Amino acid sequence: MDNRRTSHRNPRIQNQYLVGNSPATQQVRERIRQAVEANVDTILLTGETGTGKEVVAQEIHFQGSSEERPFVAVNCSALPKSLVESELFGHVKGAFTDATTDKPGYFELANNGTLLLDEIADLPLQIQAKLLRVLDIRTLRRIGGTQEISVQVRIISAFNKDPPQLVESGQFRDDLYYRLNVFPIHLTPLRERLEDILPLVDYFLEAYITRSGRSFDGFSEGAKSVLLDYQYPGNVRELRNIVERTAVLCPAEVSLIGAEHLDIQEYPSEELPSQSDKSADENEYERILRTLEENRWIRRRVAKKLGIPYSTLLYKMKRLGISQMRD
Repeated sequence: MDNRRTSHRNPRIQNQYLVGNSPATQQVRERIRQAVEANVDTILLTGETGTGKEVVAQEIHFQGSSEERPFVAVNCSALPKSLVESELFGHVKGAFTDATTDKPGYFELANNGTLLLDEIADLPLQIQAKLLRVLDIRTLRRIGGTQEISVQVRIISAFNKDPPQLVESGQFRDDLYYRLNVFPIHLTPLRERLEDILPLVDYFLEAYITRSGRSFDGFSEGAKSVLLDYQYPGNVRELRNIVERTAVLCPAEVSLIGAEHLDIQEYPSEELPSQSDKSADENEYERILRTLEENRWIRRRVAKKLGIPYSTLLYKMKRLGISQMRD
């Protein structure tokens, strides 16, 4: 299994997650500019899954490096525990049973470029200690080898959980965290930067049109209202999937995508919002149900009473499990 992505392409062609001009997105752009201008070689990214940490890492790399220098992204959580050390630091022939040839690790492959260690908190503590040494002296020794190999790499580490909490719980070494936390950049959840949603929707739809050759006039106002109302637990990655899945499933005769065409798949129970969010849903359920009963289940009248588009009401009723008993 290859858990590495190596790129020499300019990511601005596919710069999906930095679309938008919300204050949070503008702040990330400014942090990227500062990191590039100061030539920072150790950067820490935090943010929920799907907020675009790899895209930020690519942007830092390509703004601050020539395109010929390697960008290597490694998903640390996907590395087999028995092979983590070999994958990161390499091995020499004969170091262990399956070591039939010399093999460079990800650090060597990213030499003079950028190494993104995504979900770095999933690395075993023993490997974290060895990683700290490499960061401190910028040399490594392959498994089974005796030669010290110099590596000049920009290290970008990414966390999808709060690093101080991971340190406090003993899941992550405090000395490694302090070493990595040179230049932090936080990526805000999509639900907290609503101004970015519609620009992202337009971008993803245009990208799909370009790839597929299909033609759409965009999303209706009702569909946009639903998209703005959704919470996106999977963040920008989920929004992209919703747009693409909806476009794929739209009947051929549809040119303007309406709320009824949206394909929004709810997260399973273990990924639902916290109890406080559930209470908010319960309150909304009761409010909508009460208004429906007061208005004899005439949904268009209910939508007007609630001050929301009709399509948004239909979406909320479906999401909250309110049976549409009448029209």
